[in-house]
Amino acid sequence: MNLPRTPMGSASGWRPADPPRRPVLFVNPRSGGGKAARAGLAERARERGVEAVILDPGQDLAALARGAAAGGADALGVAGGDGSLAVVAAVAAEHGIAFACIPAGTRNHFALDVGVDRHDLTGALDAFTDGVERQIDVAEVNGRLFLNNVSLGIYGQAVRQSSYRDAKVRTLLATAQEVLGPSGEAPALRLVDDAGREHRDPAVVLVSNNPYALDNPLAPGTRPALDTGRLGIVVLGVPGGTPARPGQAWTAPRLEVSAPATVHAGVDGEAVDLSPPLRFAIRPAALRVRISSRHPGASPSATLRLPGPPPRGSQDKLSDHLCDILSLLSNYPRRGWPAIPAGLSARSPSAHGGAVVHVPAEMGGQRWRRWQRPAECREPAAWTGVRPGPGRR
Repeated sequence: MNLPRTPMGSASGWRPADPPRRPVLFVNPRSGGGKAARAGLAERARERGVEAVILDPGQDLAALARGAAAGGADALGVAGGDGSLAVVAAVAAEHGIAFACIPAGTRNHFALDVGVDRHDLTGALDAFTDGVERQIDVAEVNGRLFLNNVSLGIYGQAVRQSSYRDAKVRTLLATAQEVLGPSGEAPALRLVDDAGREHRDPAVVLVSNNPYALDNPLAPGTRPALDTGRLGIVVLGVPGGTPARPGQAWTAPRLEVSAPATVHAGVDGEAVDLSPPLRFAIRPAALRVRISSRHPGASPSATLRLPGPPPRGSQDKLSDHLCDILSLLSNYPRRGWPAIPAGLSARSPSAHGGAVVHVPAEMGGQRWRRWQRPAECREPAAWTGVRPGPGRR
């Protein structure tokens, strides 16, 4: 059996694993615009000896997964979106059985970070027959497991809107205007960072299962590792609402966020209401995960490294939905430009000029200005180094 083609080979943590005796795969035929159905994924799984359960609307996925585990399943898999993955992964972690991710969702963020080839949907089923296995961290908020991240603030408000699934950017824009407008208020959240600084009423709080690579423009929106035993935390204040720079990023094994009332959140992209205080924690090595031995086995940010400044034409981003938020914040005229951590630059800068991107001290303390591309210019926008130092220009 071959180990995944990672830069570190077997040192990456993957090890050969015998095929499970009774694997069960839950297939959401509606995820990703019907990817699983078009690929005949359930039929391909059954050809491999995997029990395939096609989900109907309204079924309780958690109950189905618990029933499968109680009935003797020794591996659980999901072909669906990240929210469905987290539900079944929670059951797999609870019972100590293996978990497989089949990338049938829209963006498949978890699949990318764990090293699954997102373009090889059918080949991902080899996790059950010719797979390798390792243990990774999971995170939780108030006892609810998540694999990717929890978003609070603007995104948490937007994802609960019925229009969000079909018009994400439009819904984010409407929510940002409501929250950041003259009569609006940022969500009443409070938390303390690793230096003891208090953050009140931030526009965005993003807590991730292991930190994102904020300084790697070659692999935007990915996490280089899922076994650091740390949460990744990013906080963005309302632009211009504080004399200090509004963007902060740090890591911690746990975090508490207080609020006076129920908090609207996006948990792995799903709308969830959380009761305060919100207690986040990392659970190291809590999940056995399997992938095909033919897949990469590593996140792009673990394999792609670029020394020095970002190259011409590249654009950093943390994740698609957070970039949408940052774009809205950068373009919102009421309070001016935000200074934000590296890797969080907006994809669509304001026509008024270039946004200053501040790199935290632990990443070198350098800042960059991304200049707006003139409408008549077809060349990609350039990155130009300014000089070391915090603040705005």
